[in-house]
Amino acid sequence: MKSFLMTAIVILIAAVSLKAQSPITDSYYEMKDALVLSNTVAAAENARKFIHAINGFEIPGTAAGKSHALTHTLDKLRADGETIAATTNISKQREGFASLSANLFSLLKTIKLSTEPIYQQYCPMKKACWFSNEPAIRNPYYGQAMLTCGNITDTIKP
Repeated sequence: MKSFLMTAIVILIAAVSLKAQSPITDSYYEMKDALVLSNTVAAAENARKFIHAINGFEIPGTAAGKSHALTHTLDKLRADGETIAATTNISKQREGFASLSANLFSLLKTIKLSTEPIYQQYCPMKKACWFSNEPAIRNPYYGQAMLTCGNITDTIKP
C-alpha cells in the first residue's frame, strides 16, 4: 500500500511538472513549428487553438491594475490569430505571425506564462522576432530555406 501511494505521488508530481507551459504558449509553439515546416493547415489549426486559449485567459489578480492594457493586448493577439487562421497562404500567415509575436512580447513580459525559459529569437532578414521554448534556432519566417537564420535576443526567465 505504501509503495502504491508513493508511486501515485511520483506520477502526480511528474504530470504537474510536464505542464510547464500555458495553453497560450503551447498553441503558439505549435503554430511556430507548423510555420517552420511550411504546414499552412497545421498553422491555421494551431492559430484557432491560440485564439481559444486567448479567449479563455483570465487576467491574474496581481495584474488587475493593468487589466485595460492587458485586455488591449489580448484583443490584438486574438486579431493576429484570426489573420493566421483565416488563410492557408504561407506569406500571409507568416506576416500575421510576425505581428502576433511582437504583440505577445508585452504579455510575456507582464504575466508569467511558463515555468521554463522562453527564448526570444530574431530573424535579421525578416526583421521580426519569435519565441521558442528551446535555444535552437528554427526560423518560422523562412522555414527550410533559412532554417537556422537568426539569434537569441532575450531570455524570459520563469
